[in-house]
Amino acid sequence: MRDDPAERGQLPRVADEMLPEPDVAAAADAACRLGDDVPALYFDNVKGFTAPTSP
Repeated sequence: MRDDPAERGQLPRVADEMLPEPDVAAAADAACRLGDDVPALYFDNVKGFTAPTSP
């Protein structure tokens, strides 16, 4: 069984449309400044970028 960080609350998903600058950049900067115990962030909808979809 794989360990799922999302199930442990360690991979918060951001579903709102975000701009690469300043939104995603500011979130990444803030996360780095908070230290090693900060969860990763998963951005579902970054303006100007597309993600592959499952068939």
